[in-house]
Order: sequence, then structure tokens, then C-alpha cells
Amino acid sequence: MWALPKRFRLTRGVFSRPGEVLSLHASLPLLERRVEGLHVRGKSALSWYNVRHYAPQRETLHSYGWAVAVLLNWFQQKFPSEYHRKRLFKEQSSALRHVTPFENRADAPKVSSPERVLLEMLSEVGVRQPLQEVRGLTESTYTLRADVLRDL
Repeated sequence: MWALPKRFRLTRGVFSRPGEVLSLHASLPLLERRVEGLHVRGKSALSWYNVRHYAPQRETLHSYGWAVAVLLNWFQQKFPSEYHRKRLFKEQSSALRHVTPFENRADAPKVSSPERVLLEMLSEVGVRQPLQEVRGLTESTYTLRADVLRDL
């Protein structure tokens, strides 16, 4: 558990309470307000949906957004993260296609659907994503919806 010192400033106008332990799901919506189009993608999203090819010792949170941004220092220290600016689909940042709050909860972070994750990962093959790993993860996603893939 990682507790913050007394009255730690998270960002402008946002402070933690003394002894408060930060959680990933509660912290991500704060970043979503700062970074246009920010959402969880790739292996992180598949892991949230319980689709895994292998389990790393310490997971890195993978996210995309529309703006050039650097994730807040305290966030990266607490939650090892990778952020990339990328647009794959014709969409508005306020209405990302097949990106919804996790488990459809109002206060949850935005996450790509498994179908969108597959296309996001395929777009990174040869850059940041090994083909063999995508192949292994694809074999685990036997419940992909053809209508969603067609829409994307």
C-alpha cells in the first residue's frame, strides 16, 4: 500500500487527504479530465476484461489520448504507465467509439472494448507490440463481436 504524506497536492485544486491510499480506478478519471480522449487500451484493457496471454510481474498501464501530454509524476510513481497520443478512428474525443466507463459504472475510468483493443494492438505491431504476443492474445479473445469490429 502506498500512502501519501499529509495534504499532498495531486493537481491544481485537488489534494489527497492525510493517510489516504490512492487507487488506480479512482485516479484515472482525474487524468481523463486533464488529457483529451484519454482511455485505457491494449493489454491493460484486456487484463481488466480477464483476457491474458501471460501475467507480467508488474503490469504497466497502457493508455491512449488525443493530446500531447505527460502523465502526472505522482501517478507514474504509483502506477507504472505508458501514454501515447494516437487517433485510429474517425471520432470525436467526447464520443470515442466503443470506449465506455469500465463495467458501465458512472465513476469508472474509460476503457476500450475488446474489439477496439485488438485493432489498437494490431496498429502497434512492429512498433511497440510484438506480433507473436498479439497472436497469443487474439487466440484468447474468442468472444469478439463481429458487428463491433465492422463498426470500427
